[in-house]
Amino acid sequence: MSKDLKQNQAQEYLDGWKRCKADFENFKVAVGKEILAAKDAGKIEILKKILPTIDGLGMVIEALENALDLEEVDYEKFDPALHESISGEGDKIEEVRQRGFKLNGKLVRPARVRLGKETNKK
Repeated sequence: MSKDLKQNQAQEYLDGWKRCKADFENFKVAVGKEILAAKDAGKIEILKKILPTIDGLGMVIEALENALDLEEVDYEKFDPALHESISGEGDKIEEVRQRGFKLNGKLVRPARVRLGKETNKK
C-alpha cells in the first residue's frame, strides 16, 4: 500500500470515528430528554389520580374549620404568642410551613413559620 492510500484510509477511519462519536453524543442527549419526558408523564399520571383526593381533603378541612368556627392566625408579623419559628430570624414571616388556628380567641395550634430579616429598620 502506498503512503497516500494509507493516509487516506486513516483519515476515513478518523472521520468515521468522529461521526460515530458525534452520533453517540446526540443519542445520549436524546435518551436523556426521553427519560425526563417519561418521568414527567409518570408524575402527571400520578397527580391526575391523587388531585381529586387532595381537593376533597381541602373541602373537608374547610368544612371542619367552618363547623368548628376555627380562625386562622394572622401572618402579617411574627408574634411568639401565635407563631413558632422553625428557622431564620427577624420578625418578617417568609414562609408558613404549618397553619396556626385559634378557637374563640384561644390558640389551638401555633403556626410554624420560617422567618426573614426585618424590612423596616428604625
